[in-house]
Amino acid sequence: MGHKKEVSFNFLFLLAFSVLNIFLVYVSLWYLILTFGILLILILKKIKYTYILIFIVSSFIPLDISFLIGKYNVFNHLANWIDNFIHFSLRNFLISFIKNNYSLTDSNVIELLIFNIKTNSGKYIYQLMINMSIVHLIVISGLHLSIIAWINQKIFKRTPKVCFTINLLLITFMCYLLNFSISTLRVLFCLTIAFVFKKWKPNKFDAVSISGFISVCINPFGAINLGFLMSYLCTITIIYINQFKLSNFWIQFLLTNLCAFIVSLPFVLQINSKISLFVVINSFIFSYFIIFIFIAVLMFVWIPFLINLIHSLINLMINVIMAFNYLNIQINLIRWNHLIVNLYLSVLLFSYYVFNLIKSKSVSNSEKISY
Repeated sequence: MGHKKEVSFNFLFLLAFSVLNIFLVYVSLWYLILTFGILLILILKKIKYTYILIFIVSSFIPLDISFLIGKYNVFNHLANWIDNFIHFSLRNFLISFIKNNYSLTDSNVIELLIFNIKTNSGKYIYQLMINMSIVHLIVISGLHLSIIAWINQKIFKRTPKVCFTINLLLITFMCYLLNFSISTLRVLFCLTIAFVFKKWKPNKFDAVSISGFISVCINPFGAINLGFLMSYLCTITIIYINQFKLSNFWIQFLLTNLCAFIVSLPFVLQINSKISLFVVINSFIFSYFIIFIFIAVLMFVWIPFLINLIHSLINLMINVIMAFNYLNIQINLIRWNHLIVNLYLSVLLFSYYVFNLIKSKSVSNSEKISY
């Protein structure tokens, strides 16, 4: 059991070093603090120096690729090539369908939810969610796709190949609609890794970490994107927190939202120098609400006789967000620079290590007592 956990975190360290290399070269040398912190934890965890050397050497692969291809994005190029080859853009066709069949306000919000396009009313709703410190519910569109994949797995659990095929087609299609954003590619890669290597039973840490490494190799500059950082850090945090099964579902849900906010805080403050006093409550209330709206809109927006239903859902979403925003209280903070972000993440990293150290000693003591 211990060996399996070590392998999981090995992939996680590989992803961390890969991202930090990009930041050290292209963003700020302050990220050396975090690099040294990760190295220290690797040593304190008594991982073999051979493995540490392999992590570090392998982590330079995305950086080397960045020197070769620059900001070239393979998937974006492929999507554009297909559109040009067949002289038809399905993405533009669907956007036109929405604009032609829905009011300006409805179409703006639908474009925000499905295509991550921020214009007029959609941009206004996006800003309100920033004010409530829950913009990650929109930014991490991969979270919504993960829920869809999970629902399909429950429906087709007796036919895993059929389930995988449906999820692969659906998520690939959504990746195309969202211009192959990092967060959607995460879900696509995780799904593929879990299915292709199912004989080795990769756990969620393995799948997420490997998918992140592949994403950084394909699009190295994507690692600098706030969406990438929020998506992967929040996902890894949620997986970690959900390992601790609490008896009360709502306490578990509240704890998960709180921890996701804590790790996303530096990126929220880079987007906006304010945080909501009710951030945990907002996240708690809106998590399932936004996912429900997203899935309902995605499923029914294309059906003409359900236009009134979609209008009602969009109207409900706008009214609820505006009502909560009216009651919202914001705390003004300074906009965090890279040094502050580094120190904050380093403290979180150290806290994680201390927590695991205490937990392992507690387990060891309980085993001795039972013996």
